[in-house]
Amino acid sequence: MKIKMPAGFLPPKGVKPGEAFDAVASMKQEKDGSYELISMDGAPMSGKAEEDAEPEQDDMEEGKEARPVDSSEGIRLPWNN
Repeated sequence: MKIKMPAGFLPPKGVKPGEAFDAVASMKQEKDGSYELISMDGAPMSGKAEEDAEPEQDDMEEGKEARPVDSSEGIRLPWNN
């Protein structure tokens, strides 16, 4: 499958024509099982607005503070006698 690169998309530095590279693609599954390409590395495809993409979910609920995580919790360390 070949596509035209969206306006604003820049391939990684040093990539030459014909060379493969990785990019993050946002897609939406259609009811018929096909997929629509929404954006590549955040650059919307032609005719698609950024607001068409799914909104990102905030990891924290508003009004709740995150509790710091001690990754050494439950592990005896020399300085935690």
